[in-house]
Amino acid sequence: MNDKKMEQIEIPSKISLIRRSSNIKTFYETLDINEDDFVKEIINNSDSNQILYNFYKGKRFGTNVRTIIVNFENVLFEEKDFNLIRTIMLGSVDFEGKKIAIDGNFKNCKFNVPIFIDNSIEAELWFENCIFSRDILLKGTITGGIKFFKCEFDKLFDLENTEITNIFDIAKSLFGERSFVKLSNTKVKHLGKLCIKNTQFIGKFEATNLALSSYANFKNISFFNIVDISNIQLNGMCFFENIAFGNPASPMMIEAQKELAKALEQWGHKKEIANLGLNIAQNIDDTEEREYQDALQKGWLNPKQAARFLGKSVRTLQEKRKNDQMQITKESLPFIGEGKDILYPLDALKAYLEQDWNLLKELRKKHWKK
Repeated sequence: MNDKKMEQIEIPSKISLIRRSSNIKTFYETLDINEDDFVKEIINNSDSNQILYNFYKGKRFGTNVRTIIVNFENVLFEEKDFNLIRTIMLGSVDFEGKKIAIDGNFKNCKFNVPIFIDNSIEAELWFENCIFSRDILLKGTITGGIKFFKCEFDKLFDLENTEITNIFDIAKSLFGERSFVKLSNTKVKHLGKLCIKNTQFIGKFEATNLALSSYANFKNISFFNIVDISNIQLNGMCFFENIAFGNPASPMMIEAQKELAKALEQWGHKKEIANLGLNIAQNIDDTEEREYQDALQKGWLNPKQAARFLGKSVRTLQEKRKNDQMQITKESLPFIGEGKDILYPLDALKAYLEQDWNLLKELRKKHWKK
């Protein structure tokens, strides 16, 4: 995303005004208010929230409006907007002793401002195609729903000691090599849901004592660097599929796989250990590791190496080959050879892991001619 281009984009003066859906309990009262007075109350005599003013300017507030949805698109947020972001994420603003709820949608935005919330986060927030170049610290209870879709993070992403009682969803996102994800002592409880799908963690990932006592879904996740998931608790509805470790034979990755396997077995998910293809051996043969690294360099992996790369078992991959030969689907993986001579192209394995079905289709045409 080009910063210079973003700076030239005018901020759209547009908001959506809707009620909260009927299945969400809320105690906010309807209020017939003067718009100018309300805007002044939000701005608090500061220019830091000028962007928010542009969204409200010229709009009328209906007497039955319970929630104000603020839409931001192609906006570059900087230090001066710190209070604006905080106001929206907290999810409400006081006006004449009464609360007005605020939810936010952010699309194609860049955040050159740190986000720090040390209180209950009540807003329902949607971030799509956003880039976060500063730290994100969410400290408190997340009672609203937060979703990150196709976002990029390159600094601290800290939910340590946070309680999640609603939806917290990360999908098709990338945590860069300088990122540090902290989920240690985070608790997902009551009706909370923690979902992480189709996401890569190239930086550091720390989730010691993560307690998933409600619902969690981890699918198509790749870890490439430092991982610490010791003593995680899986006493809720937890689902794991396609968890890949970039260098599964390294001592740190072996330990991470052992900790995950230990937690799965302890909390009644023993069968998923084999399905995930977790490598929990104490020692790895040096020759096997050299062959694996050499295969990665050459771009062609045998079935055992491909299973390690995808985080699957060899048997699961074997069954997939049979199914793919019988019927081509968008998830079919191309391979060459037969029997012990089967090889998978690395670019196809990466496309499958990232669920890039268009690229996978092109690679099938290249390697299978169909």
